[in-house]
Parts: sequence; structure tokens; C-alpha cells
Amino acid sequence: MECQLYDSHKDAPVTVKIALLQYLCDIPAFAKLLHLSGQAALRSCTFCKEVGVRNNSLNKTIHISNRQFLSDDSAYRLDCTNFALKTVVNDPKPAFYSKDEEMTARKDFDLKPNKNQKTIHQKETGLRGIHPLYPLPYFDRLKQMQTDGMHTISDVISNVLDFISGKTDSAKVRNCEKQYNRFEQTWVTNKRKSTDQGKQPKKKQKKQSEPQSTNVVTEEVSFPDAPWSLSKSQVKLADKRAQSIQYPRGFDYTPADHFSRQWTLRTMHGKQQVSCLIKFNI
Repeated sequence: MECQLYDSHKDAPVTVKIALLQYLCDIPAFAKLLHLSGQAALRSCTFCKEVGVRNNSLNKTIHISNRQFLSDDSAYRLDCTNFALKTVVNDPKPAFYSKDEEMTARKDFDLKPNKNQKTIHQKETGLRGIHPLYPLPYFDRLKQMQTDGMHTISDVISNVLDFISGKTDSAKVRNCEKQYNRFEQTWVTNKRKSTDQGKQPKKKQKKQSEPQSTNVVTEEVSFPDAPWSLSKSQVKLADKRAQSIQYPRGFDYTPADHFSRQWTLRTMHGKQQVSCLIKFNI
């Protein structure tokens, strides 16, 4: 944006250029404003080239290459047992798109002749053409775009707490662990139970027929204890500890039963949640 101001010393017009250098959005706004793939896509990261994996058990995209973001000397890179990828991870963290590389990929999307080819290009790159902020001077989305900490981090922490408290634990989660051969003691066991039920004839049926016996097979699903899930008594204990926390002055938290009511953690101090709150309460 350009505008004219007057120098008070010389009484002459001066052209001044003003650029808005920082943008703050949550992840869905990133995808809409910058023409990126959504959160469920394989290329859903708004910054790097990390590629997710479609999981049939959960019916969603998961990201199993998170160890690439660890330091090179991390012991977790050598773990071949407890992660989905049963190999040593030596790959560096995924690279970013350079500004020129990204613009080339966006222009290629707009040049595709049909919708099918555009869809394939978007799956491969995570980009959907030129975005509205592209014509702005001085704009560099990798340096000037930031994610909204309250929604991004707090929603992630809420999902973790739901998982710990058992609210989101299901047969799909256990089957996913079975698919990647992890936590064998938590896999779902189905017990088949056969029951005989008679088929009742219709009341207004002219010819009465004898009820036919049918064999109905039902499945009873039992969930073994999981190391990531707390029992009801343990959740109550964690809530009691959370209610006893005394926060320093300046924190916008208040003591509450955070494990039963995760929305009490929706604040801008997401780093505090990651650093100490969960570890202290559990």
C-alpha cells in the first residue's frame, strides 16, 4: 500500500510504502486463504513437504514420520519396536518449499486442462493454484504466516486428554495398533456368541406358516487395559490434582478438572500445557 504524507520540515509530499508483514490464522484459514490442502489430506502440512499415510482402520490420514523432526542424536531414532515404522530413522526433517518452487507448482496447477489432473497435482504437492496474497509486495508466507496458538495447540492437547481419559478409545484405535504391530496386549478380542431366534409370522398373513429358527451370530467386543488410557478412578485423581494447582500471577489458567472438561485449557499459553501441566497431573 502506498500513500502520500507531508514532511513537516520541508512542507513537501513524501511517498511512503507500508507492508503488513505478519498474518495470524488457524489451520483451516491457512488452507482456505492460501489455497492449500485440508487437514485430512496426505500433504496437509502448511509449511513443509511431509507426506501422511491413509489408515483404513481409523479411516483418516495419520503421520508416522514424526521422528524425522527429532535431533540427529535422539535415541528414539534408533527405536525399532515402539513406533509405527519398525526401522531406524536417519532422514532429516522434511524440506520446505522455496518461494520460487512454490509459485511454479501453483502456476502449474492453474495450467492443468481438467479437474482430474488438478486433483492429482494437488495430492502430490498440497497446493491449489495462486492465492489472493500472492500479488502483495514483500510477501513471503514461510516467514510472515503464523498459526493461531490457542486453537492449534489447545485442540491438540484436548485430543490428547480425550485419548488419555478413554473418551476416544475405540475398536478403530486398537485395530490401528494391531495394523502396525504395536501394544499386542491391547488388541481387541472378539467373542462370538450364537443365539437362536424364532421368526414371527405376520398377523394378517392368509397362510400361517411355522416360525423358522434362525441362527444369529453376535460379537462381544472387549477392550483390554491400555498403557495410554486411565481408569475412571485415575481420571478422578488427575482431576483432583488439576484442581489443586496454584498458577503464578499472569497465567490465564484457573484450577479445574481439566481431564473431564478439556475446554478449560483453551488459552493462549499452550506451551505451559505441553511443558508441565499434563506431566504433573498424571
